[in-house]
Amino acid sequence: MVHGKGYRFHQAAYIIYKGPIPKGKVVRHSCDVKCCGNPYHLVLGTQNDNIQDCISRNRAVYVRGEKMGNAVLNEAIIRLMRMRYDAGGSKTAIGAEFGVTSSYVGRILRGEIWKDAA
Repeated sequence: MVHGKGYRFHQAAYIIYKGPIPKGKVVRHSCDVKCCGNPYHLVLGTQNDNIQDCISRNRAVYVRGEKMGNAVLNEAIIRLMRMRYDAGGSKTAIGAEFGVTSSYVGRILRGEIWKDAA
């Protein structure tokens, strides 16, 4: 804790060595070591700057579908849901069977999400 507020390690290091973090700014690493707290490696910027750093350094990882840690469904289940719907099943019944809402099933069937599941 710094000044009675909880911060991540790199944020606390920045505050201790360089001063307060202005509103709307984030503390960015100029190196690619996630747990780095070296104050000389910490710089201020916007969240957009931070995202651009991530992209330019090839650290951006886009995880979708069943590879997400909190995924309830997988591609096989998505295919099965689509088959059940094509056979006359209702979105409500399909959702109840697989533990998701009928509106979520609708988004799958319209191709808004899980587009890659063939």
